[in-house]
Amino acid sequence: MRSRILSSAFAVAVVLLALAAAGARSGNAATTAQSFFMTYVDPSGDQQGPAADVTAMTVTIDSADSLTVSVTATGFATIAPENEPQIEVYLNTDANPGTGSTSGSEYALLAYRSPSDSGWDLGRWDGSQWVSAPLTPTVSFASSGDTVSWSFNRTDIGSPTGIVLAYVASTTWDANNNRTGADFAPDLGTWPVSLPAPAPTPTPAPTPAPTPAPAAVKPVIGTPLLTPKTVTAGKRVTVVFPVTRSDTNKPLASGTMVCDPSVASKVIKHTESFKAGKAKLSFVVPKAAKGKLLRVKVTISVGGRTATKIASFRVH
Repeated sequence: MRSRILSSAFAVAVVLLALAAAGARSGNAATTAQSFFMTYVDPSGDQQGPAADVTAMTVTIDSADSLTVSVTATGFATIAPENEPQIEVYLNTDANPGTGSTSGSEYALLAYRSPSDSGWDLGRWDGSQWVSAPLTPTVSFASSGDTVSWSFNRTDIGSPTGIVLAYVASTTWDANNNRTGADFAPDLGTWPVSLPAPAPTPTPAPTPAPTPAPAAVKPVIGTPLLTPKTVTAGKRVTVVFPVTRSDTNKPLASGTMVCDPSVASKVIKHTESFKAGKAKLSFVVPKAAKGKLLRVKVTISVGGRTATKIASFRVH
C-alpha cells in the first residue's frame, strides 16, 4: 500500500469530512433487474496543477453483492509518469467520522503511475496506519482511458450496510513527495453511497423427519363359530374363526392359513379357506369320535407375523 502518498492527502481529507454536513452531494441512482448503480458528478475544470480532473464516480452493486467503483478523471491516462499521478477513493464504511483513519475512513482504493512502476491496491486502516488489505479472488482492477475501476465483494470492505461516505482524491507529486496538483470530489464533504441490504443467506430447507415405518400387522384370531352349534359324530361341521388386524381391529383382508382338526392326534380330512377376515374349515366328524375331544388348531400368517389358536369341542 502506498501509505506515503495516501497519508499526504489526509490533511485535506480531514477538512473535507468536517464540512460533510454542509456540502454533501449525491448523484443519480438507478436500478435494473440485474444491478443497482449510482453516479456522482463533479464539476469539470476545477483541478489544480497537473492533476487529473475528476468528473464522475459510479458505484455499481449487482445481485451477488459484488461492487464496482469507477472514477473518471480527465487526463489521468496521459499525465507524464514523472508527475506521479494517482487516484484514491476513501470509504468511510460505517459513516462515522470518529472511527477509522484520521479522515474517518476504514478502506481506500488506489491507482497510480510513476517513472518506476504503476499499479493499484485496496487499502485498510489497521488502527494506526494504512496497510494493504487481503486481495481475495473477488478483488480486481481495470482501466480504460481516463476511467479506473475497482471491483470487490461487500465482504472485502467489512460487509457494510446502509450509508457509506466516499470521496475521491486525484493528485500529482514531485520527486520530493510534495503535492504539485490536486482535485477533490466532491469539492466539499463526501458522497453518501446508499448500499442496499445484503443478499439474504438462503435458509436451508429443514430436513424432513423420517417417516416411521408402519407397525407390523399381527393377525388376531377370535372365538370360533360352529355350524351346527353341536359337534356330532358322523355329521358335517363347519368352524369359522374371525381374524382381525392388530393395528385397527378390522378384518384381516389377506393372509395364509394352516388348519389341523384332529381327534386323538389323528388329523381329520377337511377343506379350509381364508377370506375377508374369516378362517373357515369344514369336515365330517368321524363316527368313532363319539364321546371324544375334537381339537381344532388354526394358524394365520401375514407379513412374517403369525398367530395360532386352538379350540376344543366334545363330540356328541
